[in-house]
Amino acid sequence: MVDLKQLSDSEYFAAVHKRLGMFIGSPSLGKAEAFIQGYRAHAYRHDADVFDGWHDWMLARLDGPCCHSWSGIVTHLADGTPCECSNGRPETDEIETRAIDLLFELLVEYLGEREANTSS
Repeated sequence: MVDLKQLSDSEYFAAVHKRLGMFIGSPSLGKAEAFIQGYRAHAYRHDADVFDGWHDWMLARLDGPCCHSWSGIVTHLADGTPCECSNGRPETDEIETRAIDLLFELLVEYLGEREANTSS
């Protein structure tokens, strides 16, 4: 069994993604975002804002600006639609599943980049 306390942030979220239902129950994009926000709030309280720059990093992957939070941005990335600032919710269960997977994949990538930059 993996000791989650021994993992880096990127390794932790990769492990959470593999067993998402164990952490948030029935997966939904809103629950996934709430879980990540909770982690962020705890890290921030302990002077470790590992998400500093995350929103802008995600926006750079869109083709244009977006007024949404992480879940809205990742929804646009998952379904290939531009941001119209009217609806950032997935329109189908399939898009929501892709958006959840993409959210964690991007988060692991982002945190891995941060960890590599702080190591060097």
